[in-house]
Amino acid sequence: MLFDFQPGAWTFHPSVPPRFLDKTKNSWSNRACFEKVAGKYDLLSRDYSGDAPPDESAKVGQVEKAPKVESKLDHRVQKLIELICNIQAMEEMVVQMKYDTKKAPL
Repeated sequence: MLFDFQPGAWTFHPSVPPRFLDKTKNSWSNRACFEKVAGKYDLLSRDYSGDAPPDESAKVGQVEKAPKVESKLDHRVQKLIELICNIQAMEEMVVQMKYDTKKAPL
């Protein structure tokens, strides 16, 4: 979508209204009275005011890391589990074996 960069005159490229009609079965000029049509795109309204508290916006997209828990397993068992669950080591072994996933998928 292209914009007219004149100050205060933001207009879409002329191809947007026909595409909007094709995708939603609603007129671009009458989008204030948008009605959802089954099987077509829906119009989503977004609030860009930035009124959200800073704590809320900071958490978006971030995954909280769980604290590392001390294992009660015997040290030898821990090493075995680490070996079994080591994805990088598995990938290296597959490369060494020259395993072709297309010919014989897992």
